[in-house]
Amino acid sequence: MRAYGFKSNGGPEVLEEIQVPTPRPGPGQVLIEVAYAGVNFAEVQHRRGEFGEPDGPGGYDVPGLEVSGTVAALGSGAAGPAVGEQVAAYLPGFGGYAEFAVVDADSSGRWLRFRSRTRPGCHASIRRPTGC
Repeated sequence: MRAYGFKSNGGPEVLEEIQVPTPRPGPGQVLIEVAYAGVNFAEVQHRRGEFGEPDGPGGYDVPGLEVSGTVAALGSGAAGPAVGEQVAAYLPGFGGYAEFAVVDADSSGRWLRFRSRTRPGCHASIRRPTGC
């Protein structure tokens, strides 16, 4: 799959398009087909080296702490959203700048819930849109 990573610390110019294996969800995990990845100061710090030198597979780190997209697959025993549901998730180990990302399904703090700013009382959770 396509991802964006860096092999050395520095400015935005160190980011490269790379090919990495598509992750497979393990027991209790969810595979998300990423539509959007958050770009925050933590990713800048990561890229600049404030969290150390890149040490991921092949010497590359793939940044990205937050993603949203569609559940593509569930690992065995995953108690979370169904395949095809749209979700947002926090990736504590980074990896969101990629076409797919894996996250634990049963870690309640890792799933996000959003409320509509344009339609008061309307909100969507990772399980089902409600009130819309």
